[in-house]
Amino acid sequence: SATMEKPRITILYGSQTGNAQDVAERLGREAKQMLLSPAVMPMDAYDVAQLPSERLLLCVASTTGQGDPPDNMKRFWRFMLRKGLSPDSLSAVQFSVFGLGDSNYPKYNVTAKKLFRRLESLGARPLVPLGLGNDQHPAGYEAALDPWALSLWPAARQAAGPLPPGVPPPTIDAASLVQLGEPKYKVTLLPPHCPAPSAAGTAEGAPPPPPPP
Repeated sequence: SATMEKPRITILYGSQTGNAQDVAERLGREAKQMLLSPAVMPMDAYDVAQLPSERLLLCVASTTGQGDPPDNMKRFWRFMLRKGLSPDSLSAVQFSVFGLGDSNYPKYNVTAKKLFRRLESLGARPLVPLGLGNDQHPAGYEAALDPWALSLWPAARQAAGPLPPGVPPPTIDAASLVQLGEPKYKVTLLPPHCPAPSAAGTAEGAPPPPPPP
């Protein structure tokens, strides 16, 4: 049987420390589950001349402490700010943006907010509203990412057009999001009676220190 043609979704990220890249790669895994064909790359590796011909676009952008965009999206952002771009140049594009920021800083998530507004001002239509992840949340940026993704994917799948006859509509739920979002770090909670390792540390296999008298 012929392989099904999967609609393309372009997922661009601006990442300074790697978190926005992790989010973009996770969205790429979720896109495949939704029977879409993801292209995931840093914004500055993307040929901006292709932007008007995109149909589905996701951008993940972090904001540095000073409110600057990450280094690997600076060229892309300069292009987006050009005065000569017509207000309907992206009218074929449906998009959304997820931002990573830290609400301890005054310019909280300013990069994602500006990018969302600029894409809209060039005629692109939002699939779902802007999502904002906050490092200060006890659960980190995923506290905002999970609900954003759960509303995004049905909208993106619908925007991608009808499925071939006989192909059941794909679904995504909170449980599958957890499986797809492989965390970079694992946190191990020590039981309360374990002393924290000392700065010097003990050699592996060294006998424990004698109990205090």
